Amino acid sequence: MKRFHRFAARFGRRLKNLIPPPATDKHREDRLKAIAGVFQNIALAVWGIGILTPIFTAVTPVHPSHLAASGFIGLFSEAFSLFFLALVPYKQDREDNDHGPR
Repeated sequence: MKRFHRFAARFGRRLKNLIPPPATDKHREDRLKAIAGVFQNIALAVWGIGILTPIFTAVTPVHPSHLAASGFIGLFSEAFSLFFLALVPYKQDREDNDHGPR
């Protein structure tokens, strides 16, 4: 029985190392900003590939429906990024600027 308890304690320590630490407000803020950045990159890529590239390299006629579809997909992706940025918890009592805290 003693051996089992030692094994369980060692296994528990190793398992605890795999589990991430509890998230602080800063961790949540960084994760939400990273997710928002991904959606903003997707929006820029969709607009660039779907709108700008066909306009500048149009070998075939540019269809307004393709331009509109790319515009709406980019718009929804940008809306998702703004949604995730709205979830970022900001403290009301502390204001930071480029010159440090007030």
